[in-house]
Amino acid sequence: MGAVAWEGIEVVLDAMGAQISHAPVDTFVDVGLGMLGGAAGSWMADRYLDRLFGRSRVNPKSRVR
Repeated sequence: MGAVAWEGIEVVLDAMGAQISHAPVDTFVDVGLGMLGGAAGSWMADRYLDRLFGRSRVNPKSRVR
C-alpha cells in the first residue's frame, strides 16, 4: 500500500512541475520492492512473534514456557 501511495505522490509532484523520473521501470521497481518488503515482514512476523510473546503456534490462546 505504501508503494502505491508513493507512486500517487510522484504523479502529483510531476503535475506540479517537480523533476520526477518518467520511466515506467521506476514504478514497477518501487511497487515490486514494496511487495517484497511486505512479504518478508509478514513472514518474519508469522515466524517469530509467537515465540517472542510466548504463544503456542498450535493453540494461540495457550501460553508456552
